[in-house]
Amino acid sequence: MVRIAQPILGEIKVSQKRRFANVRREGGGLMVWSAISWYGKTDLVIVEDTLDAVAYLEMLDQHLMPFFEDNYPGGCVFQQDGASAHRAQQTRDFLWGRA
Repeated sequence: MVRIAQPILGEIKVSQKRRFANVRREGGGLMVWSAISWYGKTDLVIVEDTLDAVAYLEMLDQHLMPFFEDNYPGGCVFQQDGASAHRAQQTRDFLWGRA
């Protein structure tokens, strides 16, 4: 299941030397997803479960495709890393079907 992120409270420390922010919280980790481009960004999405191909396709369909349609009517280049959900045949078929 994915949902739009709500503000997360926690202690934020920014390292000037390394230029990154570190948020300390009690408990486990948090996975978020977003896409950025010259024209803006998608919503920040919290991934609550394992990100398999089905959940990834839901996220692309609900958040990425509307962003593309609004900002890139002529098409664009979409890049992603080599995560298994990105490489899944379902994902490839989905993206090629929208190309």
